[in-house]
Amino acid sequence: MTIASVVTDLKAGGDKGKLTWLASCGLEFPEVPGKVIEVVPGTDFMLLKIAFVTSDDEFEKATTPNMDVKVVGQPEAARVEKDSAVHFTAR
Repeated sequence: MTIASVVTDLKAGGDKGKLTWLASCGLEFPEVPGKVIEVVPGTDFMLLKIAFVTSDDEFEKATTPNMDVKVVGQPEAARVEKDSAVHFTAR
């Protein structure tokens, strides 16, 4: 199970999407690729609105976020800029 297969199954919906959701809850997915669409600074955290991408073509075309990534306790995240490529570990 990879993050790409999980996203594909969730987008498809139905029983497969439901089973995938239940099976993936609590798992850790390393190196999730994305494009930063928006950076929302906070007082205790930073929120990155990210588009999940799996190719250079998807990266270039991405304009709408489909996930929020909350970054806590990492002040260097303040340097992340819109349209940056990021990789992160998701749970």
